[in-house]
Amino acid sequence: MDDIRGLPNLGNTCYLNSTLQLLRRCPRFVSVVVRGDGRKSAPMADALQNVYVSMSYLKVREFLRSIRRSFPRGFEICRQNDVHEFLQLLLDRLNEETATDARQDTRNRNSARNAVSMTNREHVSRGYTSLCDKMERNWNDAVMRRYSFVGSIFGTHLVSQIRCGLCKRTDHTGEIMSVIPLDMSSSSQTVSDGLAAFFSTEKVPEWRCDSCNRRTGGEKTYRIWRFPTTLLVMLKRFSNDGKKNNAEVCVNEDVDLEEYVVGPHSNCGCEYVLTAFICHFGRSAQSGHYVAFCRSSSSSSSWVCYDDDRVSIFGRDAVSRFSSNVYVMMYEKRT
Repeated sequence: MDDIRGLPNLGNTCYLNSTLQLLRRCPRFVSVVVRGDGRKSAPMADALQNVYVSMSYLKVREFLRSIRRSFPRGFEICRQNDVHEFLQLLLDRLNEETATDARQDTRNRNSARNAVSMTNREHVSRGYTSLCDKMERNWNDAVMRRYSFVGSIFGTHLVSQIRCGLCKRTDHTGEIMSVIPLDMSSSSQTVSDGLAAFFSTEKVPEWRCDSCNRRTGGEKTYRIWRFPTTLLVMLKRFSNDGKKNNAEVCVNEDVDLEEYVVGPHSNCGCEYVLTAFICHFGRSAQSGHYVAFCRSSSSSSSWVCYDDDRVSIFGRDAVSRFSSNVYVMMYEKRT
């Protein structure tokens, strides 16, 4: 059965409520938050644990106080905040609070090693030895030294590849993203189109090549080195001045990222299914309302709509019905 309790709006907190409902649809995230896993000095995680256990007005107020103490100065809780910005700040804060050195912490050592389960030996024959070594060092530094359940669930390990326009040498840099941003353009009419654009080649005119020792320009491409168990994606609907792009975007309920993979995980399963999304209803980033839709755990053709403390059920057409309002999406990896 679904737990379909809503959350009270304490004054422009729809951005917070929809974010917590979205994350509540990620079973592994909720399980770790509620269990606690022996964490120490993690007030934000503890406050979130209390919210998920009780879903009460009192615990939401306590969570707001924790945000006020933990978030950057200047973040005003009871104003119209951007849900993507809040989601990123929340994940970053939880990551900081719960990160441990897995080399010293026996509780997390095995979990971190499982995240680095593939070895480089498979790639010797493919000529990837140098790249594998570099990316594994990058991942080990991020995961083993600062292990957090947040990164292990939502972290997408990317390889940024820049090819020199003159000598054709390729430089590789590791990067970990918890939310993948997708541009909205006339050619991006679906989420799959947006992902294809994100992983396409772009010109970097001012790039400096270390081999040529001068600015030669280059071509940059992102590729996936390791997949997250839960993929977070956002549509860049808002411009720098807050204006909103209300274009309809077809939200694919299934996405396959296999063509964007490089490295040892290319045959490890790259298919994801949509489990939750957040809609923004309004004209700009400075106004409007956020609502979360979560796929029912008891019926894959039904969606539970969380509009603060009001809860309703929608059919399969919920995704297409709000295609001009979808803003943030969450996909779970198929098992």
